[in-house]
Amino acid sequence: VLSVAFNSDGTTLASGSDDHTIRIWDTKTGQLKHELGGHTDKVRSVAFNSLGNQLVSGSDDKLVIVWDTSTGQRLDTFKAHAQGVVAVAFCDKGRQIISGSQDSTLNGSLQGKTLKLIEWLSSKERLSIQEHQSMVTALAFSPDSKRIFSGSADRTIRCWNAATGKHLFTATGHRKRINCIACSLDGKRLVSGSDDGSLIIWNAETGKPIRTLQTQMD
Repeated sequence: VLSVAFNSDGTTLASGSDDHTIRIWDTKTGQLKHELGGHTDKVRSVAFNSLGNQLVSGSDDKLVIVWDTSTGQRLDTFKAHAQGVVAVAFCDKGRQIISGSQDSTLNGSLQGKTLKLIEWLSSKERLSIQEHQSMVTALAFSPDSKRIFSGSADRTIRCWNAATGKHLFTATGHRKRINCIACSLDGKRLVSGSDDGSLIIWNAETGKPIRTLQTQMD
């Protein structure tokens, strides 16, 4: 199992696996509700929308898929990246999806890593951001869906305006790749976890560190 996610009330759990499937579980009974087949490679990331009726998944097969969690049906499929999709997230209102990948895009001498923002109901790609210097490993929206936070193997967290793609700040402090990030419900704090064994709590509006929690020694 490579990825897991709860819906907002904790009654449903989704898991993505290296067997190319997604499983949706009832957390009260432990019953398997759906097994979703559609990806052809490892499922690296899964995320629910705020209502819990839709799930987005990202895979090494380069696809981003949106699912109906009540029926298990595939609602839409996007091939937005040239390499595997490592991280996905729904905005709170469920109209937009952000995906991060291992892919590199070349523009003259610039080589970066790509974030893509998709208006999935209209299948339009709204933003393509190429600022990280290594793969995008973690993604989160602010609760008001106005900001995107991205964590990377380049050891940075970057914040973006979700409407324009404008870079708002870069947070630095981790010594190794960032594996996960989460935004607090009030949108004021961000937490990140890294291969360096630390958790850092950040001011989500400025990118300044508030506290470092050391979980293990290097």
